[in-house]
Amino acid sequence: MVYQFPNVKQLILSGLNIERNCDLTAAENSTFAEMKSLQILNKSGCGITRITAGAFEHLHNLRVLDISYNRQLGFKSLENVTYGLQLPRISHLKISYLHNTFGLGIK
Repeated sequence: MVYQFPNVKQLILSGLNIERNCDLTAAENSTFAEMKSLQILNKSGCGITRITAGAFEHLHNLRVLDISYNRQLGFKSLENVTYGLQLPRISHLKISYLHNTFGLGIK
């Protein structure tokens, strides 16, 4: 899925709410590439299983990134999350609960 809303500043598709309207299980390089104005991205609890390196590199205005509660990602995915991310501009990076308590979250 590719989002093409260049003027959107806030995108909250959290799976933690009652509606559970999040259907994005992977973030590719092109997923958010056209959302250049995005400042807040909340994809918490969406069941994300994979993030490609550079998936967030096009988001130069991003200030808040929340990918918490995506337990299938595991800590091994953090390298791909931060690859190309504009870290000096990020004020909140929420990455809690990226592991399976009883699974193989770390390898």
